[in-house]
Order: sequence, then C-alpha cells, then structure tokens
Amino acid sequence: MLAEERKLKIMEYVAEYGSVRVSDLAEEFVVSTETVRRYLDELEKDQKLKKVYGGAVRLSEKEEPPILNRETKNRLEKRLIAEQAVSFILEGDVVFIDEGTTTLQMADGLSRFKEITVMTTSFPLANRLMQTDFEGDIIFLGGLVQKDHWRTAGSLTTKVVRELHADKAFIAVDGVHPEFGLSCYDSDKAVLGQMYMEQVETSYALADYSKMNMRATHCIAPLQQVDFIVTDRPAEGSWSNDNWVVAQP
Repeated sequence: MLAEERKLKIMEYVAEYGSVRVSDLAEEFVVSTETVRRYLDELEKDQKLKKVYGGAVRLSEKEEPPILNRETKNRLEKRLIAEQAVSFILEGDVVFIDEGTTTLQMADGLSRFKEITVMTTSFPLANRLMQTDFEGDIIFLGGLVQKDHWRTAGSLTTKVVRELHADKAFIAVDGVHPEFGLSCYDSDKAVLGQMYMEQVETSYALADYSKMNMRATHCIAPLQQVDFIVTDRPAEGSWSNDNWVVAQP
C-alpha cells in the first residue's frame, strides 16, 4: 500500500468513526508509529483532520478551514473540475454557483458568456466576475455574512433562494460518500445546497479526489439526488456510476 493510499484510508476512518489511534494505524499498515505521525501531520496541514494526543479526530463544523486556507489545496484538480463544469453552461442559462474554492475557479471560464445570469453567495466569485470581461448579470444572494468564508448564509439567504429558479446549480461539497451522500461542514451551507437542487433543472456537485469516501458533518443530499458529480478521478469501488463526470486535461 502506497503512502497516499494509507492517508486516504486514514481519512475514511476519521470520517466514519470520528477518530483514529496511532498505534492501531501502525499495526494495520505494518509501519512505524513515526510514519503514522508523519501522515497525520500532513493530513492536518491539509485541513483533513485534527491531531490529538495518541491519534487524530474529525474536524468539527466550527473548524471548517477558512477560504484562504482552502483555496491553496489541490489547485490544479480544482481548475480542471471547474473547466469541465463551465462546459455544461449554455448561453442564456441562469445558474446558481455555490461558494467554494472549486466553484471560484469557474470565474475565468464564465467570461466568454454574454447572456447568462450568475446567482451566488460568494463574495470572491462576484468580485472576480466584476474584474473580468464577464458581460452577463450577477445576482448576489444576501444574508448573514460568514466572514471567515467570505459568503452569505442563513434564513434570509434561503428565503431569497426559495423564490428563485435556475437552469443549473453548481454545488461545492466537502465529502462524497456512498452511504452518507454529499456533505459539508456548515449546516447553513448544507441547507442551501439542498435548496439549489430543488430550484433547478440540472444539478452538479463538484469534488476533487480528496473528497471521495469522506463524510463531513452535515448531509446535503443522497448521491442519487444530484444529477451529476464532477470530479478529477473516478471513485474506487463499485459505487460510482453513470452520473459521474471525470474531468479530462
């Protein structure tokens, strides 16, 4: 088993059981405890778990990494996924674009459209569109500002979204799991993701490989509820199916 495979397995255990112990992992992987601690150091640096004495635990909802931290992770994969997502948009579409570092990468590709409407809770996305040659309309969905994540959320936001309809929704997720479905670390964001799916003709969940087999705190929806899952590599095992779209370079 390669190091990356071991780290993915650790993330799966943390997502499923909430915690792992160094001694148990060392025994299972047949490696030293020092090697396991190095894996945990790397995963903590990537905001995948929190190290504690003797092991690691799942990140809580309040420990969702700030957007500035999230934006630096897996940039190439996120851009590839974003480019694939933009390819689904047609001139004249009205689209919801969720707050997220992968969805933020869609901004550059949107500049080629002249007659689309983008509805978003993301300050960085709205700002980036205004700084490019984007000629479409931008509808910013107001509400309570979550300063660490540069987005709006809460009851005011959901009230606005409930009164809107769009052709497509692009939803950023923190976890894709065969049983738990699509998930994220923030309860308000999970409610919005669910609502986006209900208010559109076609929904797309965007997730890079590090989100596979992961369960974040709050379920957004079962996998069968989203129309397409756009990722940079297929999930291992038999649970990926025809609604998976693997972005190609």
